[in-house]
Order: sequence, then C-alpha cells, then structure tokens
Amino acid sequence: MFNKQFLIVLGIGVLAMAGVWYFFYAGTKDMALAVEGEILKVRTVELSPHNVFVAADFRIRNSSSVPFVLKDATLFVVKADGKELDGHTLAKSEAEDVFKFFPLAGPKYNQVLGMRDKVPAKVSIDRMAGATFAAEEKDLVERKSLRLHLTDLDGKEFDLLEKKGN
Repeated sequence: MFNKQFLIVLGIGVLAMAGVWYFFYAGTKDMALAVEGEILKVRTVELSPHNVFVAADFRIRNSSSVPFVLKDATLFVVKADGKELDGHTLAKSEAEDVFKFFPLAGPKYNQVLGMRDKVPAKVSIDRMAGATFAAEEKDLVERKSLRLHLTDLDGKEFDLLEKKGN
C-alpha cells in the first residue's frame, strides 16, 4: 500500500517530532513552580479561654527554577471530631509579639514567613507561620491534623501537612 521510501521518511519525521517535543519539555519543566514541604513542629498557647495561638514550624522546598513569592498563608486545623477550622494568620510583627509577651510559647526557632517573602529557586528553608483560632486549646491539642495553605503571587496554591506523631 505505501512504498518503502514513504515509510522511511514518515518514520524519520515521527522521530524528529518526538525529539523536538522531548527537548522542549525537558527544557521547560523546571519553569513550572513546584513547592513542597512539611510541617515539622506545632505549638499551641492559650491566649484566652476561647482564643489559641498556633505556631507551625515548617520546611519548604522550591524544586523549580522559579522563585516562590508568598501572597497568602492560612493555617487549618482538623479537630478530633472532623470539623475543620481556619485560623487568622498573624503578620510577622504580631507573631513576634506573641513570643515576646507569652513565654509559654517557648523559643522562636525560625523566622516567620510573611507576605512577599521569597523562597529562591532550588532552595529548601525552614520558616514559621502563626495563627489564632477561636477555639479551646484542648481542641487544638487533640487535633487530627494541621495544614498550611500557601498561595504564590501568581495564584498557584500549595499545601504543607503536619507529620503526625510530633
């Protein structure tokens, strides 16, 4: 049906297109922002009977060639009964004040990741996020999990999860 020469040219064309596609893909795959990480340590401090501060120390890795620039960060807690609470994220200065005025919070191990802070390309760093929750401290201590939701300036979203057993 097809002659031998046509099949050879078709095969070479298909291989050439596959090669072009591969080199295009391989050259651009690092250009897509890729952030991962985990929550390493969580601390709670009762500020009042129904207001609890949660500090989450976490490691964030940017494996792409594009810097991650923080637009927004939100901490979520899944209570023992399965209900999810979202916290009011504190600014850097507010988190600093909690550590200064509430010694029960313990030492501040890492810098707070704040708005417009960058995680450079191909870098892993340890940071902290703090939030207050309208709940009782026992509900947060007995939580099922904690999740840190990060949004980049370009709108890409990433979740870092707590390693249970901490």
